[in-house]
Amino acid sequence: MERGATFIYTDILTPGWSASGDKFSYNTIQLVTEIYWDGKLGVFDHIKLVPKQQNISGLGFMEGYTHLGSMIAVSEQMDDALLDELYEVIQTEESNFTFGISNIAIPGFSLRILANATQTIERILNQCHAIISEKWNNRPASSLRKY
Repeated sequence: MERGATFIYTDILTPGWSASGDKFSYNTIQLVTEIYWDGKLGVFDHIKLVPKQQNISGLGFMEGYTHLGSMIAVSEQMDDALLDELYEVIQTEESNFTFGISNIAIPGFSLRILANATQTIERILNQCHAIISEKWNNRPASSLRKY
């Protein structure tokens, strides 16, 4: 990324499902994200889940939840007030979930959400995206959903 650019990344990892409604597991999920800022590595994020080799529902992994949502946002417009606002907005969600949000080494933040439903994570990500789009771009957010 060059200075002046804005980057917003989201994803939601879910267990598979079948027509009968049963959940099934994946063999491996591995996501590696590298964000370069002015030619230097500014963010390195690596998620690797291998259910047959790891107790991914336990502590340090999914902690009893089935879905993982992520957002990484980068902009020179990032400030602590935005992080505080996002934290407060996320706290208003009434579903069962847990989350963490923090600044990253370059101007931006990382958000992780653990929940048991895609819709919970989508609502939170969409709320955050709407706030970011308004503050950073002075316009409404575009749809994040890919069908």
